[in-house]
Amino acid sequence: MPALNHPHTQRSTLNNGLSLSVRHEPRLKRCAAVLRVAAGSHDVPAAWPGLAHFLEHLLFLGTERFPAQDNLIAYVQRHGGQVNARTSERHTDFFFELSADTFAGG
Repeated sequence: MPALNHPHTQRSTLNNGLSLSVRHEPRLKRCAAVLRVAAGSHDVPAAWPGLAHFLEHLLFLGTERFPAQDNLIAYVQRHGGQVNARTSERHTDFFFELSADTFAGG
């Protein structure tokens, strides 16, 4: 992830405790968003190896409220963007990128 001490980075915390960092780069043609969860492969119980990575994949299946055909992946792919995720030892990242126009309109 890019350095969060960049001069165009704004930080805030939502009422639910979620910390946000937003970096504005108007010269770029693409926009990206990253959600970092402070849990990774070293945080799962020993009896459940691979659980963090499994949960990463579950996010992409959709939910009752956001079925697969209406979820973030479908939207991003319909608009020529990319979606991915990764699980490391201490955190899990979910990220996507789109054109700046699509990001602003979605």
